[in-house]
Amino acid sequence: MSNTSDKELVLQAMREYGQRKAAELQAASAGMTGTELYAAEDYIPDFAVACAQKNMLERAAGFVCRSTAGRVVKLLQPYDSTIYTGEPETLPAQWGFVWPTDPDKALPFVAMSTSPYMTGDCCTDGGKVWRSTIDNNVWAPTAYPQGWEEATGTDTPEPEPAPEPEPGTEPEPGDGEEDIPAFVQPTGAHDAYQTGDRVTYNGHIYESTINNNVWSPDAYPQGWTELGPVGGPYIEEDA
Repeated sequence: MSNTSDKELVLQAMREYGQRKAAELQAASAGMTGTELYAAEDYIPDFAVACAQKNMLERAAGFVCRSTAGRVVKLLQPYDSTIYTGEPETLPAQWGFVWPTDPDKALPFVAMSTSPYMTGDCCTDGGKVWRSTIDNNVWAPTAYPQGWEEATGTDTPEPEPAPEPEPGTEPEPGDGEEDIPAFVQPTGAHDAYQTGDRVTYNGHIYESTINNNVWSPDAYPQGWTELGPVGGPYIEEDA
């Protein structure tokens, strides 16, 4: 009889689905617009994670990832990322930037002579969202307003606050441990751990204290709270 819980099976299936979708996106990325790539950014790996998994010297031109600032970038030419360790924004010869036409996906303006904004591309600057009205635009909206028009995004209602949990009885030590899956290294935002997610790792139970957590408990201990040993009493954090 398998010791794998239903929750572990579901989580494993979700991770496999995310990895498959991420691979499909990489294969199709050459024909995708910036707007399409930003719409699928949950399946795009983070730059830091991608570097940790493989040297950019070993990746093919066209590989897509997201900088720490959230910008979608394409690898123009492979390079040794153990020597040149900067973010894509500091390596414009190695990375090409793509920009969204969706105002809701707009990110702060950055001047890139190798990746100018084209007509319709959006950015934020000076507390507003802007859309480029010209091609090959490398000027900030506040510096050259003639090249931009103010854009508006889709109004998104504020989410309702989550209801307070009903008071319940304290669980016995070890209760529910069979539902806590083992830590699996995420490959990007699509399978990252969120605040409150629990894992077992090196014989201990940990709970993520941040969203979009792609680090193991020993790689980034600030992102986890140790609750106790597997099979022994552990701390139930207050909601």
